Amino acid sequence: MKTGRSGEIDVLRFLFALTIMAYHMCSAFKKGYIRHGYIGVEFFFVVTGYLAARHIASRKRKDPDYPANSDIPSETWQFILRKIRQFYRYFICAGLLKFIVFFMIRERHTLAESLREIVHGIPVFTLTFLGLNADRNVFYTRGMWYVSAMILALIVLYPCMLYRFSFSTRLLFPVISVILLRYMYTTYGTIARYNVGTGFADAGVIRAIAEIAAGASLFALSEWFSGKYRHLLESPSLLIKIGLTLAKLFCFGVVFVYARGTFQGEKIPRSDDIYVFLVCLLGIFLCFSQVGFCIPDGKVTRWLGKASTAVYFFHGVLQGILVSIVPTKGVSPQRFALYIAGIFIMSLALQWGVDLVHKK
Repeated sequence: MKTGRSGEIDVLRFLFALTIMAYHMCSAFKKGYIRHGYIGVEFFFVVTGYLAARHIASRKRKDPDYPANSDIPSETWQFILRKIRQFYRYFICAGLLKFIVFFMIRERHTLAESLREIVHGIPVFTLTFLGLNADRNVFYTRGMWYVSAMILALIVLYPCMLYRFSFSTRLLFPVISVILLRYMYTTYGTIARYNVGTGFADAGVIRAIAEIAAGASLFALSEWFSGKYRHLLESPSLLIKIGLTLAKLFCFGVVFVYARGTFQGEKIPRSDDIYVFLVCLLGIFLCFSQVGFCIPDGKVTRWLGKASTAVYFFHGVLQGILVSIVPTKGVSPQRFALYIAGIFIMSLALQWGVDLVHKK
């Protein structure tokens, strides 16, 4: 099985980040262009699980004894720390930007009041990030629940993979995923809920555990597939390549139609997201298995993958700033598209600035 970086996944990261941004913008401006764009979050959770499992499998190929049982807490901590380092600077920048614009400039609080809010807000922000608190203070940003849920889910799932990799990814995680997704669907009528409860009982964390576990199981399935059907990867016929390419296009076509929320003039029920999630799983599996005609990994696809991070973390704050200064009613489609383009460009500018400061 090819284990290199997937250009297709990076492109999809970018497209789903834009979908999530457009979904939030549509909610803010009361537009019906994107009704179910939240489905992009499911994509990101599954990819996180797949890559975590692939990381462990890669280490185990180099060292069959990896890790020693005594190293499992240390290895888990190092992995979680690397994950936090990928996001923390954007996360902190978004929180500070929100604090400065809304608390200091818009509400015109004094320096003493601002310092008092910082002293109070940072501990609350930290507890909320750890999933131990549900208060939304001035530092809270739209992507906080996602990062918090992802970290808490990995704290549960990653040690399991380190301890018994095959058992976890082939048996335990599929069972966990089915049970938790079933719980979410029967309890809420959808698998996409968050900020209901705190800690590991929060719906967002349950959602993350279920979908990251599904992603790790998908890796095990991909390894099995590459061993049993190697000919589809190494020397496929043109007809098979075309068929598998069309299968990928169909899967993500279904997902993006669902994100749009309407089909042939009819509204698609939000409760259909569990079925769309299964189709998305198949599409991710085919992309990572690198079957059919693939988008090659390159500088452009890697840039798109990195840009998705900026869009996800900064668009919420930038959207809030935009909504506070422009009317949300009667906005034309052209102006709405211009707003989205502006937020996208400003997100990239913020990412560039944060990375520049971080390197120094």
